Formats: sequence, structure tokens, C-alpha cells
Amino acid sequence: MPVYRYKLSVDGRDHLFHDVSGLETSYEVIEHRDGSGTTHLMPGQRRTATVSLRRGSADGYQALCDWIDTIGLNTVDRKDVTVSLLNGPRTPAVSWTVTDAFPSTLTSLVHGDGADRPVIGELVLQSPLVVPRFGA
Repeated sequence: MPVYRYKLSVDGRDHLFHDVSGLETSYEVIEHRDGSGTTHLMPGQRRTATVSLRRGSADGYQALCDWIDTIGLNTVDRKDVTVSLLNGPRTPAVSWTVTDAFPSTLTSLVHGDGADRPVIGELVLQSPLVVPRFGA
């Protein structure tokens, strides 16, 4: 049986995944030199987050397909979603709110490592902001 360590909550529905990356907020760094040659570093614009969830449970796959199918010419159904790191009894230890997110990639079902049932290969979300919530 596969071990799912992360839970993605979208529209009240939970999706389980084995690996997650990209749960970060970062800013561009602007380098400015004044007339005396002194260099000053300043924060620039916030970078867009790319959150990748890999090896997910096939349960709820159709809901994710329906979400990515909302993408049209300059339109998409953006959602606030939650990614949670699960502890032993499957309760969230830490959670991240991924705001205004939309899916940019959904890799179809593949067979998992030694598993008898298919899993989602990868779901990639784009978001302007990822906010951690400790003690979820």
C-alpha cells in the first residue's frame, strides 16, 4: 500500500500525494549602486510559486481533470487550496495555503511502484502566493 504524506484540499475534497515541492515564497533581488559605488540590495517583485505534487492517489482524479479543463483562452478557474503535511494518524502537522492557484500540468494515471492500482503522476499548480501555517 502506498504511503501518502501530503493532502491537497480543493473545494472541500481531499487528494493524497506522496511528494510535494515548491512550497515557497520568494522575491527577486534588485541590486542598486549609488553614486559612490556602494551596492544596495532591495527586494523586488514576488515570484510566482510553482507547486508540484507527485505520485497521488487516483481517488478524485476526475475532479482534477475537470479543474484543468476549465483553462481556456486567458481564463481559468483559480482556487485557494491547502497542502498539508500529514503525521502518523493522517492529521495535518503543517499546512500551506496556496492562493489563487490554477493547474498547469496534470500527468495522467500511471502504475505506482509495486502498487496494484494507478496513481496520478504529477499535478503542477501555479500561484502568486504560498503561506505556511504551523500547528495546522
